[in-house]
Amino acid sequence: MHYYGGPFYFMILNVFLAYIPIEISFHLNINNGWKFWLLAAFWLLFYPNAPYLLTDFIHLVHLPIYDGYSIEISKNMNYWWDYSLMGLGIIGFTIVGMDSINTISRQLLYKFKGWQVITFQIIVQFLSSLAIYVGRFDRLHSVYIFAEPVNTIKLIFFTWSQNKIQFILIMTFLQIGLFYFINFVRKNTKKNLSTNN
Repeated sequence: MHYYGGPFYFMILNVFLAYIPIEISFHLNINNGWKFWLLAAFWLLFYPNAPYLLTDFIHLVHLPIYDGYSIEISKNMNYWWDYSLMGLGIIGFTIVGMDSINTISRQLLYKFKGWQVITFQIIVQFLSSLAIYVGRFDRLHSVYIFAEPVNTIKLIFFTWSQNKIQFILIMTFLQIGLFYFINFVRKNTKKNLSTNN
């Protein structure tokens, strides 16, 4: 991204922010008491940056690969290189970032029942969709929670519209679908490995 990002150089920050919850999830251990809950709070704060990447596909419109009026698709490989970098950053970090929910869920299963952990997963997806909305449409970034906490909380939780509700429901549906797809692949991969062994 740094050397070859071209028009998508801004993705460096988005991918870095999506990596933060992944890194935090590596250090979560529920036996660490209050440290676990502190890290889990930071994980929750930064987690929406991972599925937020899904909305970065909108920037592909800036690549003149296909104009929508002709059947000609560009053979300029520089555009396809930009497309590949963008796609890799979005797909890779979204999947690994969303998989960090599994990491924290495994820890929570030591203290909570299965249905409580599933409820937690759904709430995380909903809150994440809310954060994606304010990030994309209100241009609010994670750092604002520290810089302007009162205004940020007002904007997130006390400003509603029909479009906001619809977007949140759509993105929650997308995230839950993708999350369960990730788990389906994980489960079947483990099943195949155990069968082959």
